[in-house]
Amino acid sequence: MTPSVAARAPCSRSRRADVIDAAVVLLAADGDTVLTSDTRDLAPLARSAGVHVDLVPV
Repeated sequence: MTPSVAARAPCSRSRRADVIDAAVVLLAADGDTVLTSDTRDLAPLARSAGVHVDLVPV
């Protein structure tokens, strides 16, 4: 599966459209800390991907 196809799956499941946010989530591992200004979009993407990350607003 190509990265672009992989990034679309969490977008579809969480009803979000930003594949860049999805790619960030897919690159994160359980327990990682992600610094972001977009916690409202990343949180549902992480949940839909089954990734447990600490989202820190910046």
